[in-house]
This record gives sequence, C-alpha cells and structure tokens, in this order.
Amino acid sequence: MSENKLVIVVDDETDYTYALINLLRRELPNCEFMAAHDGREALVKLAGNEADVLITDLRMPNVDGMELLRTIRLSSPSTRIIVMTAFGYPGLIEDLRKLGVYHYMSKPFQDVDVTQVVLSALNSDPPPPLR
Repeated sequence: MSENKLVIVVDDETDYTYALINLLRRELPNCEFMAAHDGREALVKLAGNEADVLITDLRMPNVDGMELLRTIRLSSPSTRIIVMTAFGYPGLIEDLRKLGVYHYMSKPFQDVDVTQVVLSALNSDPPPPLR
C-alpha cells in the first residue's frame, strides 16, 4: 500500500466515528483520516479531496447514506465504499451491489474485521462477497 491514502468515515454518532478513526489510525498509520457526521458534510469534504475509501453509515440526518452513495458513484467512481449499519432491510444487499459498494458490515462488528476490510480496499484487493 502506498502512503497518503485518504479514508473518510461518515456517521452521525460522533463518538463512534472518532473511535473507528482512532482504531484504524493505530492499524493503518500511513493513512490520512477525515470525519464527517452526515452525508452533506461528507460531500463538502469530498469536493476538495479524492478519497480512497469511504466508510459510511446509512441512517443519517440531512443527506442519508444512500443519497451519499449515489452522489459519490457519479463524482468519484474509483472510491471504494464500505457501508456499515445496524438497520438493514430486505433488498439492501442488492441495492448496495447496484451502487458498486465494496463491502457491507452490520453493526456492531469486530475491530479486526473492519480493519481487514479497509486494508483490503486500500490495497485494491477484490471485494469480499456482499452478504
């Protein structure tokens, strides 16, 4: 993995966002990290930055995760997207496949799992199957 990879974490739960960034920062010290607390803030931050990986929740105020995904796919098709949510629904996996999501994780998930998925995405490894 080359240096200066950018990972953006988007979740309206501030404590959760920073805990995830701190975990990833320990495991992936050569990456830069940004936090956003809803889709609108993420789009503002992405306007000036090309993210290598975007990790996003789905349920957020202002611009929700699905709208964020649709916008990112148009503006930054090479960004690897990892979706995390505690609120799945029937048909979610198919919706995420259509949007080219790299991986989906149900909350809560294990630290080692999220670290491995982000590392794989940064290394441009083939995505694990969405389930």
